Amino acid sequence: MNIDVHILTLPNSNRKYLAKAIASLQHDPVNLYIVPGVAGDIGSGRMMGFCHGIAPYVSFVDEDDLVELGAFSRISDAIVENPDCAFYTNEILIDSDGNKIGDGFSKDPTPFKGNRGLHLAQVPGQPGKYMHHLVCYPRVSLAGLDLSNAERFSPETTINNHVAKTAKFVELPFVGYRWRIHSGNSSSHLWK
Repeated sequence: MNIDVHILTLPNSNRKYLAKAIASLQHDPVNLYIVPGVAGDIGSGRMMGFCHGIAPYVSFVDEDDLVELGAFSRISDAIVENPDCAFYTNEILIDSDGNKIGDGFSKDPTPFKGNRGLHLAQVPGQPGKYMHHLVCYPRVSLAGLDLSNAERFSPETTINNHVAKTAKFVELPFVGYRWRIHSGNSSSHLWK
């Protein structure tokens, strides 16, 4: 099963990182859409991205990050077993050169709590569990989604709470994503 995946770009996007993000998806079952984002309003960009394609599941990748080889294949397998669920994986943190600098925060979000510049989202209905990427949603669960009042730089909590009205979130027990921490993103100060 293919999954519709969008990557938002901005005029100041690092083209080298974007090329690597695209390359990290080339062997997975995805329909990839490169979508011009709205500067200062990730929510509007996400809404445009979710409108692309017709696959029953949708996801997104940030332009400066990487997806682990086979991650979407494994998510597709999970969809077959649980077709009405939303899925998320854990991640590792990498530096600007792609070297691992830390683990994701699904088990320990302490360094990330309270930082409004990060895309930190609590897993709906699962106290103490957090996610960032990789998240995959049933397209039907996005019906009626309104991000006009969402946090402009971090709409993921609004998206996840909306999806949770019709879909259960399931954590898949593998690392599916590499979150790049660099001087051009809002989380770089956490790792200096």
